[in-house]
Amino acid sequence: MSLSKVELKNKLKKMGIKTEGNYIRTKDLEKFIKADSFMKPEIYQGEAYEVDGSGGITVVPFDLVGDLGLVVGESMDEDDESFKLAAAALKDFVEGEIWRIELSEGWLARLSAPGYMDSTEWSIYDSKQEAEEELKIMYGDDTEES
Repeated sequence: MSLSKVELKNKLKKMGIKTEGNYIRTKDLEKFIKADSFMKPEIYQGEAYEVDGSGGITVVPFDLVGDLGLVVGESMDEDDESFKLAAAALKDFVEGEIWRIELSEGWLARLSAPGYMDSTEWSIYDSKQEAEEELKIMYGDDTEES
């Protein structure tokens, strides 16, 4: 949903943010973005595949693809017999070529827009506290646990 210029100016005014023509001071814009944020943290404990490839490392929650024949802490690469099948199962979640797959356990975290498909990439952490802190560092300190 987008706002017209008039609706946006009225919303900003109600929030105590002054505008000059079409300009907003940076600190006021940051205040507006935080207050108007619709992205909410999604944090849970579980297993995930850490997929290393040409697009970097991508975290894919276990429940999205299911069992690929690994136990926590185990990995596979092109030399493993079942690698091609595992890579095929992950290809829709990973950009580029897949080189290595590892199953990890920890706290999975991302920001997600409830009711929308918008979300950040998944990350995996050793503790819930670390996951919460990293989301705040990466995306701002206005997040509330869901």
